[in-house]
Amino acid sequence: AAELARAVSWLGAEPLTAERVRKWAERKRIVPHGTAIHRGNEIPTYLVSDAVALLAQDARPKAG
Repeated sequence: AAELARAVSWLGAEPLTAERVRKWAERKRIVPHGTAIHRGNEIPTYLVSDAVALLAQDARPKAG
């Protein structure tokens, strides 16, 4: 989540926090596309394109 947030923010998209990525995952809005080992723990990995798409979706004005 933290690395994805840094990558998306670095690309110039809206700033993204690791906590937001974790919430998306908790709500099943973003799904893992693999795992990585970090400090002996298996962590999910996500696609940057999925995060950018969710940011764009969340930025759209709500109808109604």
